[in-house]
Amino acid sequence: MKPIFLLVARTTMMAYRTSSDIEQEVLSYNGLVTQDYLSTIFNLSLPTIRAIYNRNGVRWEWQRRDQWGENNAQYKNGLGRSTIERLTRRVVVASGRCLYTCERCSDFNKEQEQQRHHKDRDRTNNEAINIEVLCTTCHMKEHNSQRSRDENGRFLD
Repeated sequence: MKPIFLLVARTTMMAYRTSSDIEQEVLSYNGLVTQDYLSTIFNLSLPTIRAIYNRNGVRWEWQRRDQWGENNAQYKNGLGRSTIERLTRRVVVASGRCLYTCERCSDFNKEQEQQRHHKDRDRTNNEAINIEVLCTTCHMKEHNSQRSRDENGRFLD
């Protein structure tokens, strides 16, 4: 009977904790344990744990480098890769062109959208005349043609 009373008392005490109390308890671990471990202890989702730590500027012990904003490799010219993909998709569809057919070799892939290429290489210029729908092969040919190689055929940059 006594263990049941303690369990009830503990759950009752937990119900009166505020979100700031829980946040302070999560922060007390100071990034020394995994996010999965914290999510099971506090019964919170992983995005909630990440948001608490990001909001308070706590870095995880094993985090190698800052990858937020301009330090992220996917973030160029003020826009991230997924943002560029959404914008170019809208532009191509609005111009009445097919997302599944390569505009150079006419390769059709009904399973997956083809890649979108900026002709002037400026990711912020998302005008319809600047965007070309290319298959992976044509897109790689386009970008690799500008790169220089060493005597063994390997790319230098």
